[in-house]
Amino acid sequence: TTSHVLFVNDMAQKLLNFNSEFLVGSRVNLPIPSEDRLTGNTTVIHTVEDRLVEIRMLKVERLGRPAFFIIIKDITQETRQKAETERLRLLHQSMLVFAKEGVVGLNKEGNITYINQYALDVTGYVESEILGQSFHSTFHHSWMDGVVHEEDNSPIRETLLEGVVNRINNEIFWKKGDRYFYVEYISSPIKKEEEITGAVVLFKDITDKKQQRDLENKYHEELLFLSESAMKFLQ
Repeated sequence: TTSHVLFVNDMAQKLLNFNSEFLVGSRVNLPIPSEDRLTGNTTVIHTVEDRLVEIRMLKVERLGRPAFFIIIKDITQETRQKAETERLRLLHQSMLVFAKEGVVGLNKEGNITYINQYALDVTGYVESEILGQSFHSTFHHSWMDGVVHEEDNSPIRETLLEGVVNRINNEIFWKKGDRYFYVEYISSPIKKEEEITGAVVLFKDITDKKQQRDLENKYHEELLFLSESAMKFLQ
């Protein structure tokens, strides 16, 4: 209770940068705010060599009298790893948000857990209408003629069940308001320790490209027809 040190272990000596001969018997004043004293709440301070140290103060009894444990933990590496993880998360999130492809994250059941802005803009939905909904029932439920697209035959379902990466070059997804558009997409599994926990679907709206391709094919067919007709006429 008089703040004199009774015991200090090797790690505390290292973190405080003093040896036990100096510390034991000395009176110390560690920078623990009054609101954190005796509550078990942590205080984080900088120490020598730019370390980050977490300090907790716990009340105990010693020989029938009150005493205190000061628990010191070096959290430098842990804090730096968390900061780097958060930096990468924000970087990846920014990349996904501003990507020029639709990015949709699915859980194991095929329900939507993430959707980026491109995908929302293309499909006409807002995020609150989409999150938690079945991807198949929302975007992939029918063929263009209205025939039901069985989920068991979906490449995305195969990705979720078998972990197969599927690349599809010419299919349709559905927009809000029961309008379809042509897409190219890739479905890839999300794994944790080899267990499939979900999937990511990356897609791009190729409606304009397909319409242009169809026009080119039609023009080519017309030229071919005219050529054959001309040959017959000349013959």
